[in-house]
Amino acid sequence: MGQIQLAKDRDKELKFLREDLISILSEEDTGLMDRYLANTALFQIDFTRHPLKAMDELTQIQHDEIKMKSNEAFTKILKENGKVLLDDNLLNGIWMIFAQLSSFDEFQSWAEKLAPSYPESITDPESNEAYVMAAASIYRNVIAANSASESPEETLKLLLNIGIEKKMYLIFAYSLKYLIKYMVEKNNDLKRAILLVESYQAQLEMSRIYFYLVRAELGALCLNKGERQLAFDYLSPLRETELPFFYIEKLDYLIAAMQVFFDRDKEISAAQSSRALEFSKSNQSILNIDRFKIYGETAVGLAHTNRTREALYLLAEGYEKILDEFIDSDEYKAVIIRFGHTIMYVMQILNYQKPIDFGENQKFVIPEPGFFYRNNDALLQGGFYFEERKYMVATLTTDGFEEILDFENARKWAYKAIELITSLLEEPRFIALIQKFVFYPVNDKQYLHAFNMLAEVQSFYKRIAKKVEDSNESQEETEIGEMVRAAGLLSGDIEIYLYILFPVALDFSLSILSGEMKREDYETHIDAVFHSGNYNIFDPEEFAYAKSVFENILVHGMDFNGFMEVHGKITSSNKDLIHKIGCFLLSTFSSPTEAANIHLANLITLDKIYRVTFKSFYNFQVIPYFENFWKLKFKNDPKAFQHSEHLLNRGFPLIEKTIPHKRIKKIFIVLLNHLSISLSSEIEQFIETED
Repeated sequence: MGQIQLAKDRDKELKFLREDLISILSEEDTGLMDRYLANTALFQIDFTRHPLKAMDELTQIQHDEIKMKSNEAFTKILKENGKVLLDDNLLNGIWMIFAQLSSFDEFQSWAEKLAPSYPESITDPESNEAYVMAAASIYRNVIAANSASESPEETLKLLLNIGIEKKMYLIFAYSLKYLIKYMVEKNNDLKRAILLVESYQAQLEMSRIYFYLVRAELGALCLNKGERQLAFDYLSPLRETELPFFYIEKLDYLIAAMQVFFDRDKEISAAQSSRALEFSKSNQSILNIDRFKIYGETAVGLAHTNRTREALYLLAEGYEKILDEFIDSDEYKAVIIRFGHTIMYVMQILNYQKPIDFGENQKFVIPEPGFFYRNNDALLQGGFYFEERKYMVATLTTDGFEEILDFENARKWAYKAIELITSLLEEPRFIALIQKFVFYPVNDKQYLHAFNMLAEVQSFYKRIAKKVEDSNESQEETEIGEMVRAAGLLSGDIEIYLYILFPVALDFSLSILSGEMKREDYETHIDAVFHSGNYNIFDPEEFAYAKSVFENILVHGMDFNGFMEVHGKITSSNKDLIHKIGCFLLSTFSSPTEAANIHLANLITLDKIYRVTFKSFYNFQVIPYFENFWKLKFKNDPKAFQHSEHLLNRGFPLIEKTIPHKRIKKIFIVLLNHLSISLSSEIEQFIETED
């Protein structure tokens, strides 16, 4: 046997070995055991190269076994050693041979060579995986790989009859399944397919497996032909039927079932898609691309049953796997587009409680079960897929987690989006979007990374400006160029104050109040912030002044009046933002009443700026900043607050119970009862206005 293995890949040696074995079998004095071993060896050699010859050898092995079993001495030896001659693994050779056949004549010859009988285990559809795999190979070998010279229909009919005649009913069931599939998909003859299935009802009812395989196929064919009621009639009775795990056809059923149940009961439909996902995860025979589609389908089901948060988490899990396993093929490109579409659908439900841009006469179609299995031809026309879509879908995923205030997942997907956009070889068209993620490296104190991200955006705008100057821009680039000029994005440094320095000011403020940042380290922390990396500072004097604001307030103890005196002489373009940075730094060292007045004076404009345009910073830093700032102020100086016990036991718990986007206003409504805060009419209106 070892010699067979060594010779497998060397044709000459294998040919020599085969001839040697045939010579042994031709000798009249070859003993029964030697004959048995020689035939077994020949079978192992031939079943992949000469499958029908291997069938003869397998039959001979069975005959030899019968003779050896009648030999008492031989049987005694086998019994003492706990061995059997012909186990299922060897007898399953008939299925290994079957799976390699494709023509009418080959299958007919195979059937003629079958032994009169086999152990029940060999033809057991419940437990014999080799039997199932052989039967399932019929589609691949007879239809998919069919030559134009032979009719698949005739071969399938032959196999159907062989299955019944030889009591190999799984062969019959798969042959019928694929025959009706061929009739409908090739010849568009659904009516004939239905009549054919009805004519074999008695055989199908012999096993739930046979019934399931054929009726599930017929239901799916009806669905594809738009006969949804017929599809429901065939599929719905199968909903509770369970099959052994190796029947991957279960996935096909669940994909069809989730579509036909959607019209009647969205919960049942969603349950079918969830079962499909569970099955695809546990069965290694399922292709990755199908598993990824099922992630999307399950998320669609969840979104339609008011479980949008679950849908978002599932889409993120599936999309991460797609990125890890991505293959440059139309299937993968289409599934990325559809993931983006579905995430956007989920996002709008999270944002607006309904998908405002989806539906009839809207921008986008509503994704329903079967969405990920639609035809890809129209979807991919005209270059609709491009590599930046990977980044755009990651961006939408980040937005989703920001909306539900899941910081860790938002942070994870922000970094993934940054990695995807910066790894593209060509100049990215949507690089400007990464500035919305600058918050995350700033929050991680990776200031140089943050500046370099803004440098990428700056370079992009410069390239657009150059193309506009040379009259070599596209329509899209013209529009971007006009936006750049209108916003002054190439004539100032507003981004570094909005996205880096103001968030740093809030971080420093809390770190000082909590005692995390020590006075002796202030200068080191300030120096770490003011390294601009690849970013080209448009106004170095303004940038130097901003650094001096940090130094004067934190290191040298400048007070509010001193700051206002110096700041009043500044005329730079970002003077207002630097003023706010200084004010929040000063509030760290101010009395609670002074700090409240400083905060409120600056909050009106800041809330408008950040709530919508910089959501990650607003949700994950601005809101927690105010909440933690005032808890620390109270902890450090409780006597400065009137009715401090009430604030501790009633005020702060009330703030915590307030939904996040209303929490800042609630803080100051509460503080009005404990501090002597000065309220202008504008501030009073801001606090009292409902969001």
